Amino acid sequence: MSENDNDKPCLVETGRGFSVKYKDRLLYSKYDPQKNILQTVQSLKILPGTLILALSPCLGYGLGELSEKLPEDCFIFAVERDEKLFRLTETHCAEKYSEEKKCLLFSPEQLDELPALLNGLTSPFRGKFKRVLRIDFSAGAFLNEKFYTVFYSAMQKSIAQFWKNRITLVKFGKRYSRNFFRNISALKENYKIDGLFKSVSKPILVCGAGESLEIILSAEKNVSGKFYIIAVDAALRAFKAKNIHVDAVVCEESQIAISKAFIGCRQYADRAFASLSSCPEAASTAGKSTAFYTTVFDERNFLEQLSASSILPAAVPPLGSVGLTAVYLSLCLRASTEVPVYIAGLDFSFSPGKTHAKETFPSAQNLLEFNRLNSKKSYAPAFSAGTSAVSDINGKKTVTTVALNGYAELFKQFFYNARNLFDLRNCGLPLNLPNADFTTVSKHLSDESRFSCKQPVPPEKNAENEKISRFFRNEITALEELKDILSNGQNEDSRTRNERIKKLLECREYLYLHFPDGISSSLDIGFLKRIRAETDYFLKLFNQLRCL
Repeated sequence: MSENDNDKPCLVETGRGFSVKYKDRLLYSKYDPQKNILQTVQSLKILPGTLILALSPCLGYGLGELSEKLPEDCFIFAVERDEKLFRLTETHCAEKYSEEKKCLLFSPEQLDELPALLNGLTSPFRGKFKRVLRIDFSAGAFLNEKFYTVFYSAMQKSIAQFWKNRITLVKFGKRYSRNFFRNISALKENYKIDGLFKSVSKPILVCGAGESLEIILSAEKNVSGKFYIIAVDAALRAFKAKNIHVDAVVCEESQIAISKAFIGCRQYADRAFASLSSCPEAASTAGKSTAFYTTVFDERNFLEQLSASSILPAAVPPLGSVGLTAVYLSLCLRASTEVPVYIAGLDFSFSPGKTHAKETFPSAQNLLEFNRLNSKKSYAPAFSAGTSAVSDINGKKTVTTVALNGYAELFKQFFYNARNLFDLRNCGLPLNLPNADFTTVSKHLSDESRFSCKQPVPPEKNAENEKISRFFRNEITALEELKDILSNGQNEDSRTRNERIKKLLECREYLYLHFPDGISSSLDIGFLKRIRAETDYFLKLFNQLRCL
């Protein structure tokens, strides 16, 4: 069956060039097709580091003029969602798209993945842009307005998230790397979490440290033995206070301050689920044993290399919140989707004067610091900058922050289709989960003995340990070579020297990912001087770890 003429874009000649007729409408003015877009381009004031989304470029009017006025570090992504309009664009103005002209055309099939790939490890545009500017180049943009709105927002979020991560890495990147390598060494004596996946056939209870945790703590007789309990780090002390043993505690915090949360609590957690980038002291003291998982704190070649060599345990998405990580792990641990998972204490909000549940680590710390001079300290978080009053799941007013609200939104996006995930909370921000009553749920569960899940005993433990030892030996050799080049390679041919440096840095981004300009390596003399200083630090660390 042939296509209807109205369903095919066709050129329409006007007095000043061509317009396009498609779906019973003209996509350009029938009087002067180029006038509007040229006026728009002429009026633009483009800031450095801007990515321009040229939506539905059709005949490419204005693209040449826009390319000519771009600052050095800007670029144009020509975007077309409609397949027929895309073919028209390819046919009539393919010559306008090239890297030299700072303009690339993307097909409809590429658009869904483009936001995620924009700052990916292999992307030539990684870290190039700081903002996005949308320009509708024809009326074709209105034919897919909903998609373009979502796409534009996704591109903005991709760039914003990249720079948020960069700020975090500049501040904590070196600590992440140090913890990461120390915990890799600790894998010799501990386990990977992979061995526990799909091993729990008992209802799972995931507990944060928010106020709604108190409905669980107030009924400890109904908890023990009936659930596989996973607690976040700050909540473990509250379980100890009620003499409740948990099956696992999740540790993600990279700083040593969190270690205080586990003082005297080790016997109350059968196992710690610890990120490789978490504080090693906390990971080793949180539970009777430790099962590690990988949090990919940045897309880097050295992480890819370790993953390819089967050294790294299973990866968990960088969700930002230990509570979200705990929920993610619970869904991986259950034997099937028929096993129910219940959440409590993941409120992402708090009441004035009470930021956490009673007996949790933050609550205990607040009481310890309470005196006549600090009597109002507990109320300060509710009235600090960045907080806002919102309605909770009961319609009552509660306090949240930009970060907490962001975690709640991410929770809804990430777990919206999780089967048999239920909400036991009596307060907190809405998470769009089916509600369940804790008393009713616990009454229907049998009072069985404590559940014993599959033990994560890695196959060929000696082989695993040899992989880890070999990795540290190889890194020490490579860093010593790099140190020698940077210290004594001045008389070497500069081209050969630079190629050796680039090759050595290619899979060792941990040396510079915490630099403010550490998005990629550089042969600038100032950059290499800083690299030289880092080689001493990591050589000392790796030599220590090799001897453990």
